[in-house]
Amino acid sequence: MVDPIGRPIMPDVYGDMFQRIAKAAGLPRIRLHDVRHTVATLLLQRGIAPVVVAGILGHSPAVLLTTYAHALPDAKRDAVDVLSGTLRPHT
Repeated sequence: MVDPIGRPIMPDVYGDMFQRIAKAAGLPRIRLHDVRHTVATLLLQRGIAPVVVAGILGHSPAVLLTTYAHALPDAKRDAVDVLSGTLRPHT
């Protein structure tokens, strides 16, 4: 992004703007980067495909899954449950 006269906008500008808006809304002080982590964690926990979450954050899926593996603690069990249900004969 650039400002109205074409100069690059420094990343701190976004953080400062976020802090002003959050303060005006009466929210506790957190870093804008923490909001990013919260968004990734919530989306993954709600079953949004990692490739989609990675695209939103601008990560590769590999980086996303390495960084946010904690958000998927039951993923292996869930996968086995799905596979088990698929392989069981239906009566």
